[in-house]
Amino acid sequence: MSLAEELAAKLNKLPRLGPSKPRMKNRLREIRESLGLTQEDVGEALGIRNGQISKWERGEGISLFTAFEFARFYDLKVEEIWSVEDVPS
Repeated sequence: MSLAEELAAKLNKLPRLGPSKPRMKNRLREIRESLGLTQEDVGEALGIRNGQISKWERGEGISLFTAFEFARFYDLKVEEIWSVEDVPS
């Protein structure tokens, strides 16, 4: 059996996730509010426009660099702020 065939056989044995697509979920708003901060407070501290904070709290396009900036700001691990959830297609 070739290496490609071995890999294909191993991949076929992996459990299927079903018809879903992964989505990033975040706790940015929850964390900010628990600390009594406004979007303006966070934006000012990080040098980010207020509209961007709102967008990211809704889960819209955030860069990896910015994710780490938030984690550093809140003194948390990235994994404590973001998680992946499966959304049915």
